Amino acid sequence: MADLSAFGSPEMKALFCMEEGYTPMNNGSFGAIPKSVQDARTNWLAKIERNPDLFYNYEYYQELDRALEPVARILGLKNVDDIVNSVLKSLKQILRGQGKFPSTKKQKIFIMSSTYTHVYGAVKHTALNDGFEILEMKVHYPISEKDLLKNVEEAVNAEEESGREIVLAVYDAIVSLPSVILPFEQLSSYFRKKGILACVDGAQAIGQIPLDLTKLDADFFISNPHKWLYVPRGCAMLYVKKELQEFMVHPLANTPVQGNWRSAFTWPGTTDVSNFLSASASVAFRESIGGEAAIMNYCHNLAINGGRIVAEKLGTTVLLGTGDLGSRRIGDDYYSAMVNVQLPWTKHISDRGGDSFLGGLKETLMREHKIAIVAFQHGTKCCLVPFEHFVQLETGGRKS
Repeated sequence: MADLSAFGSPEMKALFCMEEGYTPMNNGSFGAIPKSVQDARTNWLAKIERNPDLFYNYEYYQELDRALEPVARILGLKNVDDIVNSVLKSLKQILRGQGKFPSTKKQKIFIMSSTYTHVYGAVKHTALNDGFEILEMKVHYPISEKDLLKNVEEAVNAEEESGREIVLAVYDAIVSLPSVILPFEQLSSYFRKKGILACVDGAQAIGQIPLDLTKLDADFFISNPHKWLYVPRGCAMLYVKKELQEFMVHPLANTPVQGNWRSAFTWPGTTDVSNFLSASASVAFRESIGGEAAIMNYCHNLAINGGRIVAEKLGTTVLLGTGDLGSRRIGDDYYSAMVNVQLPWTKHISDRGGDSFLGGLKETLMREHKIAIVAFQHGTKCCLVPFEHFVQLETGGRKS
């Protein structure tokens, strides 16, 4: 096990594939991989090229399962039977299997206003093409867990009282912008009790917070291991509850193995699969430097301290969780490794316009200082999210 004091050190950073002087604080977008994982991927590419017929016809499925088994354990699963190396593409088949497709104008899909842009676009596309309507619940953060759950319940009840049916709910485990942890466990239980298909967008979750899908009462869970788990980019995973797996049909013409829903999703054709096959190397690296709990604790504490320092320098505040003392998500527990710091609304920003200023800020920091951040507007406020991951804080000449 690595010395935990090495987290964020130049020695730790040297284990990753990063150029000199680059300060990566944007794991939530593109992630980062260790050199050992890059080497593992290169080895997989070489192995496949030596005899692609042997690999794809006789070895691929077993090797993929072997690579995904450590990821399944992080998700609290005993084996890989309930996950695939893909994203959700079978909404119509699932709804058809539940007797809720073809749709009627009274059927809706629930999302929140903070839903990730591209997920929102996918839901909108499905709604427009398949006859569903969208129920979008406006959310402004911070909001207490109690109030959020109350607002969801009121929104759903109002639809039911009007004779409309919500057939699917899509919601985050960790919202991207602003970066806050939602009570996704309680939301999952609520939607399931209401007979609504529950789909958790956990893109930012794996590697940031502990997960146990055996206890999560959701029908689907989607995540991107390339963001925080050190898996090469282009990797997504989809968990499907057992009773729904028979309805999962890949949208591309394919020939799945009879009775094996995973085969249609996992067969790659000529797609490069070296990124997925390197997943076990990523988990092995994380274990070698301390393991999941140590990494998560370090990143969370760094986000807490780093966010406060930045806010003090700017004369602003950090977005903290609100609510009763009994709530799990109050104060600094509102976020994990991504912290939201308010930017001062100066005349300069006002004159340029918030979006224009934020775009210029991001580009200047990257091009002139090699620092990657995310800057955005939430309501009437401008915020930045330092994804504090491979750095140490320096305060008064002392590292912390």
